[in-house]
Amino acid sequence: MIDQIAALTCLAQVAFMEARGEPLVGQQAVMMVLYRRADFKPERVCTEMARPYQFSWYGHIKPPERGSPELRPYYAIAQQVLNR
Repeated sequence: MIDQIAALTCLAQVAFMEARGEPLVGQQAVMMVLYRRADFKPERVCTEMARPYQFSWYGHIKPPERGSPELRPYYAIAQQVLNR
């Protein structure tokens, strides 16, 4: 369950940081890129997000933290991506 919550948060953070101004399909696409890079394994999503050169903002700009109001809209989308 902890891996699932962490994966949801990391997917939400990636969508917020990479695609917050994009339509829903763009946000889903960004999340799917991360999920695919993690080999569709929730336990690997956050590790993959933190790998060097995966996302230009990582390590330079701090994303909103788990449970922050900015991420709320992205959790439902992230759940859909995890459920494919």
